[in-house]
Amino acid sequence: MKFSEDQQRAIEARGTNVLVSAGAGSGKTAVLTERVVNLLNDNLKINNILVLTFTNNAAKEMKDRIRLKLEDKNDHENLLLLDNSYITTFDAFSLSVLERYHDVLDLSPGIGILSEEVLSYITRQNIKKIFYKPEYKLLRDKFLTDKEDDLIELLLKIKTKLSILPNPKKYLEDYKINLTIIEEFKKYVESSFNNLKEEIENINGSEKFIEDLNNTLNIFFKSKNFNEITLSIKNIELPRFANIKDISEEEKEINKNNYDNFKNNFANLSIDLLKYNSEDDLKEELLTNFEIEEIIKNMMLELISMEDNFMKSNNKFSFNKIASMGIELLEKEKRVREELKEEFKEIMIDEYQDTSDIQDRFISIISSNNIYMVGDIKQSIYGFRNANPKIFRDKYELYKNLEGGRKIDLNCNYRSRKEVIDGINDIFNQIMTLDKGGASYKEDHQLVFGNSNYIKEQKENNIMKIYSYDTESNVKELEITFIANDIKNKIENKYQVIDKKTNKLRDITYADIAIIVRSGTSNDLYKKILNKYNIPVKITADTKINSNNLVIVLRSILNAIFLLANNKKTNLNYFLTSIARSFLFRLNDDDIYDIITNKKEFPFYETLKNLSYLEKDYNVYSLLNKIIDSFDIFEKLNTTKNIEESIIVIDKLLDLTKEFSLLNLTIEDLIIFLDLIVEEKEQIKVNIDEDINNSITITNIHKSKGLEYNICYFPSLSKLPKSNVANNFNFSEDLGIICPYIKNKIYLDSFKLKLLENNQNKENESENIRLFYVALTRAKEEIILIDKNKETKNTFSSYLSNIKDKYILKVNDIDVTSSSNTDLKINEINDKFTILENKITKDILTETHYSKETNEIYDNETIENMKIGTHVHEILEYLDFNNPNFDNIDTKYVDKIKAFLNQDIDFKNANKIYKEYEFYYEKNSEIKHGIIDLMLEYDDYIKIIDYKLSNIDDKNYIKQLEGYKEYIEEYKNKKVKLYLYSILKEELKEIE
Repeated sequence: MKFSEDQQRAIEARGTNVLVSAGAGSGKTAVLTERVVNLLNDNLKINNILVLTFTNNAAKEMKDRIRLKLEDKNDHENLLLLDNSYITTFDAFSLSVLERYHDVLDLSPGIGILSEEVLSYITRQNIKKIFYKPEYKLLRDKFLTDKEDDLIELLLKIKTKLSILPNPKKYLEDYKINLTIIEEFKKYVESSFNNLKEEIENINGSEKFIEDLNNTLNIFFKSKNFNEITLSIKNIELPRFANIKDISEEEKEINKNNYDNFKNNFANLSIDLLKYNSEDDLKEELLTNFEIEEIIKNMMLELISMEDNFMKSNNKFSFNKIASMGIELLEKEKRVREELKEEFKEIMIDEYQDTSDIQDRFISIISSNNIYMVGDIKQSIYGFRNANPKIFRDKYELYKNLEGGRKIDLNCNYRSRKEVIDGINDIFNQIMTLDKGGASYKEDHQLVFGNSNYIKEQKENNIMKIYSYDTESNVKELEITFIANDIKNKIENKYQVIDKKTNKLRDITYADIAIIVRSGTSNDLYKKILNKYNIPVKITADTKINSNNLVIVLRSILNAIFLLANNKKTNLNYFLTSIARSFLFRLNDDDIYDIITNKKEFPFYETLKNLSYLEKDYNVYSLLNKIIDSFDIFEKLNTTKNIEESIIVIDKLLDLTKEFSLLNLTIEDLIIFLDLIVEEKEQIKVNIDEDINNSITITNIHKSKGLEYNICYFPSLSKLPKSNVANNFNFSEDLGIICPYIKNKIYLDSFKLKLLENNQNKENESENIRLFYVALTRAKEEIILIDKNKETKNTFSSYLSNIKDKYILKVNDIDVTSSSNTDLKINEINDKFTILENKITKDILTETHYSKETNEIYDNETIENMKIGTHVHEILEYLDFNNPNFDNIDTKYVDKIKAFLNQDIDFKNANKIYKEYEFYYEKNSEIKHGIIDLMLEYDDYIKIIDYKLSNIDDKNYIKQLEGYKEYIEEYKNKKVKLYLYSILKEELKEIE
């Protein structure tokens, strides 16, 4: 293989740390392989090179490639050393270091691995063991609700986040109040303030509106510091927008959108500052919360001690713990450190953009200016696995200036056609920067076309295409139908693609095509519609096992065995009924009713009884195997759908129960664990990869990484990314432990939480941009995007707005009708990109929620009253009811607020006061959603008060409150009293 100049430089680089920024399709694996061989030519031995990858498959592929090179060279010495060389994953390497030096750490040989799933279970049980200790009483008194599990889950999340630090114990032992966080929040506020000053420059409207806006914000924008911003923002009511008359509709919409965005950002800052009057309030909050943080800190230290003792006594450790112990070993033991430095003359890391803090620290200790890092920050999409792309970004910027090493860019793409690369560059030149995405794309990272075979085998119309439609309804079926039609057309018309082996054009096959989705929630719908078109489909996805019928029936069997073994009858019929209804026996309800009412035995009762005798003598792994045999589960799976998935689930459960058995955990532990899986508190996933010849692939972006397809479809671009709202109990290394701020019995989000949310939002935005890059760079010959015509903020769709305007030149009408009787009117733009406008009519699918909907048109007086209602509602959300301060409230609202406070509500005796209490729950396969304006919790009952503008006699409101009551009574197990309050009439009404 002939290498490019940049590739050759990357292969031959020596004498310092090297960071190779290898863009998509740039041949990084070939470069890594060649560099290893090159080092061997310099008389280095393979066992003196440490090559770290992130998956076992990547390590195996690297070894296989090196083996072929060594065989070609007849390098027998290194071939003999290859199998035992350190071309491995980071986890495997850190484990090998501990194994080698186990005696130094006073560990036994034969160290085992504790899976994350089992560790999570152990930690949860440990929290329960210590939860009611006297030293944690204040935490319980302040935050424990009727359901202790809620607080336990939040504490578990804090513990999990702590465990990814290089040394969690030391971090907690050094934990103290950090007043510099106040400065960080002030900077955040001042930055938001400056952004508003910039945004207002882009606002355009009528002369009178602009005058009103400037007058309203005059004092606010003269603020010079945090205290002035905080005081001046209160009670500002922005004027109603009025547009310029003699401009185009498009310009009017831009003006309105600019003002709407400004209003939204202004409101967010106003809400962030509503409960503060000065910097002193921030300090008071920090000092007040530190008391609780200290209690949580001590609990976490106790949990770490319990966890360490458990791991050491069983000689099984989590990978995070192994890495943490490895760091401790290397930092304390100079001999060990020097031996490893001497052994590994060269350290090479693949996919460096996915390195975590703990991994980076480990490697830095054993390196000597000899780390060779290969990766692509633009493809860092594993934040949920603790990858920290800032490590790559910071090194890239340093090495750019030859500080600590050198960087080499591999931007030449050998995967894709020029049209594909041009489209990708045009998108990411506009949206990816150092702050948003982690890379200065236009300056340093633009892809360069490099595959000359495409020039030799040229063909028309490989330009990137964007198909958009105007409808606002749920149109997944439409998008899938459109894709199905396009695929059939390409197959029937013998669309031409380059064959990878011959580098010649050939007819397209189904296997050349992929549909790449953000998430797999609609995979079944894709398969159903595509199969109607006789299109073979292969789905690649990770599946949660919580709703798998096999998990549910095994849980019922284990519960029944446990009850029988302990002579308990409570709930036994419930589990027997569950087993009877399952795929194992398929008894109907009449038969089950007859068995129960006539006190007959279920046909499988004797089997359960016999298994119950084994419960004391069998470990859980042996017992599960016995259950599988006794109930002929593998045989009966043949009568179900998704047999392959169920077999994978059984294998996963057997692996976990084997681990349970080795740790001496009981059937009771296993039952609790399965309960957690079914309740989705334990997220257990299995990899389901279908193997179907010559089929299109449906996969998500994470699964597609590293793969390539000739034609790629990208639907649902307006789908919002998964919400990642921070819990009010939380943790981050920079901000420390985060908990709610309680003031006069009112639970408020802390300003540390606001900082965490702001940081997370920035990180999520950057990762979202990188996800889109990974998705589009899978395509070799053509990118086809399907998008709503109306842009949705913070989605993949929003990344296309600039290029749409730039490339729409000529429109030709084409009519396309799908077989599902959906009319699509398509306008094709003959340019670099193709934008297709579809006129669609479909039924809207509505969400079930507790609220009244209306289509009324309001007069000016009503609109003014609605404004009053809105402002009073907002003030009530943040007002301290027991110690109200009216100093910063507009006088025109004070009387309304006082009228509410004078109602017979009894704020002082409430144990807890909840405002804007949001909930979701499932009933009859529907998701119910509601937001309760005000909820007061007393010793033995609860009051729910819903604010209304005027009318409180509407039956829809009563229905809405009944929905709230149904949920709260079930959740809190207390009687609920319902009230409606009319803000305008100042009337409180109890709903009987």
